[in-house]
Amino acid sequence: MSCLSGVQGWLCGAGKAVSSTAAEPNGKVTWSQVPSAAAKVQLDVVWEVPQGTDAKTVPARPDFAVAKYSKIKPLNAALLDSYINGYQRTTTLFFGRIVSNPDDTPAFQEPLGYNMTYNAMATGNGNALHRHNSVEIFVALDAPFEIAYGSQGEYKALLQPWDLVACPAEAIHSYKNMGQDGGQIMTFLCGKPAITWAPGVVDEARKNGAVCDDSGILLAHAPAKKSPVMSFQADTSMISRQTTGESVATQATAASDTDLADAAKRRAALQGLEADELVLGAGALDKFVYRYSERASRHLKVGSSAGTMHVHWADLAPGRCLAPEGDEDTLVIVLGGSVICQDRQYTHLDVLKQPTFMTAGAEGATLLVTRSTLPHNLNFFFDADITA
Repeated sequence: MSCLSGVQGWLCGAGKAVSSTAAEPNGKVTWSQVPSAAAKVQLDVVWEVPQGTDAKTVPARPDFAVAKYSKIKPLNAALLDSYINGYQRTTTLFFGRIVSNPDDTPAFQEPLGYNMTYNAMATGNGNALHRHNSVEIFVALDAPFEIAYGSQGEYKALLQPWDLVACPAEAIHSYKNMGQDGGQIMTFLCGKPAITWAPGVVDEARKNGAVCDDSGILLAHAPAKKSPVMSFQADTSMISRQTTGESVATQATAASDTDLADAAKRRAALQGLEADELVLGAGALDKFVYRYSERASRHLKVGSSAGTMHVHWADLAPGRCLAPEGDEDTLVIVLGGSVICQDRQYTHLDVLKQPTFMTAGAEGATLLVTRSTLPHNLNFFFDADITA
């Protein structure tokens, strides 16, 4: 599937466009043939837990850890719909599981009650229409994104960078990058990572080489089929587990009885509930869009019997501090500027889990802060009634 080469090309820093041999049969130039965007990540060590600090710093929680964006390892065939032209993207899994993929594991092993990813894609690409048993939250990171909704995706809402939207449980939706190549969107899916694809998505993905069950869950063990190999030439010193264009879930291997039993358990963890679609009409999603420009008066807080999820922005002037209080779990994403935490500096799109104290750098900082009281597992559905 040559179209995946474009995403991996600009993520790995390849400086050449994809060869013209990758053109569509009708000769039309596809997005994978445009010149590569600037290198964004290095495929090396991902996670770090800072060592002990001196007496001048606030003691760290035992579960404090960070993810350095400059060291992120993206997965480039991690979701079922990435096999379909127009939906190719990379996915970086921070917490939980990737929907439709039971075999790609997160960097943070203990969940905070939600599945969290960054997704990067070429301009015009996005994901396929789908719905979940739980509320899903999208945050546009560094490009505008169009959110489609309605049974056929016929209605639209536009997120500018740093805006967010909460899509109600069982409402069909999708996103599309309306900005530059490499634009990214962050997702939070609370609870069980179950998904129901819109009609036709599973069949189309199978036609393009996806090995999956009838619900669209990718399978690791299927000797008869493999995901196509990508066509670009990569620097082998920078290879990650995904440079063949395959997610772990689609690398066909010989399976023992134990392998198959374990895989069945992982797939069961992604199985959702059968439920009717929540049909949204024109403009219905607008009230669930939260604008960074309106941050002084609006922020997202939703809850159900499982717990609460609160997402807001924090703007810190140079030298100003943020010290989360209370028993809620805290996750902080650096949207702009920098912060100092436990004697180390963190910048654009770094992620801090359970920080106790941080100070803005010389240029100040804009942070996305999540506070939650969700169970530390994924065995629930977060069907908060945000439509009320």
